[in-house]
Formats: sequence, structure tokens, C-alpha cells
Amino acid sequence: FLRGRQLAQRGDLAGAISSFRRALTLVPGAADVHAELAGVFAREGRAAEAVSSAEAALALDPNNREAHRILAFVKSAVADSPGYSAESASLVAQAIRHLEQVLAVPTSDLGAQLLLGRLYAQAGQFEKSVGTLKAFLAEEPGYPEALLVLGQAAEGAGTAAAATDAGRHLSHTGARGRPSLRPHATAL
Repeated sequence: FLRGRQLAQRGDLAGAISSFRRALTLVPGAADVHAELAGVFAREGRAAEAVSSAEAALALDPNNREAHRILAFVKSAVADSPGYSAESASLVAQAIRHLEQVLAVPTSDLGAQLLLGRLYAQAGQFEKSVGTLKAFLAEEPGYPEALLVLGQAAEGAGTAAAATDAGRHLSHTGARGRPSLRPHATAL
């Protein structure tokens, strides 16, 4: 198990998969090993295997945070794929449920929080999106993607003030989150 993690951290994904599979032959009921294997499959772009391994982890431990996280990110990515437009809404709803599980335990997972805010907006759950993204921005002020989605979600929720604030902040930080030269250029 630990060897698999080391190999994955070094970028030896094939070695990590092999190591995790060996660990599963010794301890097939280890939910954490299934979840780690799912993460490596996801990094390799092997969505079906990532989902299968993450679901195996959840069958053993329904509260496995990493398995929920992997399922959310993979299902969200698949939902955005052109070949899955018919299943997109269902995949987004599933990803939301998994992310809500991930974030139910108080912990800092900004990637999961940002994705949840984006998925809430995509699903038309604008108020939830606004709340989630405001919490994200409290940790990462000025993050451009969060500001853009917050503006869209606030507009969808009918809270024009929040949308205007997000747009104003984005225009001052620029597209990459760094201070924009536009206010200074205008002053010159």
C-alpha cells in the first residue's frame, strides 16, 4: 500500500497500479487501497476503472472520503465530454452528491469546494453555488474561476449585488488573478 503511494507520487503510475493490485490480493477488503487505486486510474484517464475501483471502496466503506472524491471528479469530467450529453445531468447530480459527502466532514478541500460550486451552478442550484463559492473565496480571494462562476450563479439566483461585486473584483484582478493594469492605465 505505502509502496503504491510512493510510486504514484513519483509518477510511476503503472508501478503504483501493480503495487495496489498486489495489496488487494493480500487484503481484498481494504477500502483505502481500492480508493487509492481509483485515484491512480483517474490520473491515467482510465475513467471506467477509476469508477469501478471507487465503487468497490464505497461498497466496503460507504464513508470513504477519497472514493467519493474520485467519483465526483471523474463523473464531472465525463459529464463534460461530448459523447455523454444525454447523461450529463445525471452525472452532474451524482458528482454533486459525492462532493457533498466529501465536504460533510469539516476539512479544507478547495478543489472539491470549487468543483461543487461550479456543479451547483451548472445544475441550476444557484443559491448553493453562491454560498459554496463565497466560502471558497474566503480561503482563496480573487481566484478567477471562482469569481466568474460566482458572478454567473449570483445572476442566476437574482442577487445582482453579488454578481456585480464578483465582476468588479475580477476586472481588478485580471484573468489570471493578478492585479490588472487597467485601473492604473485609466488613471494615467
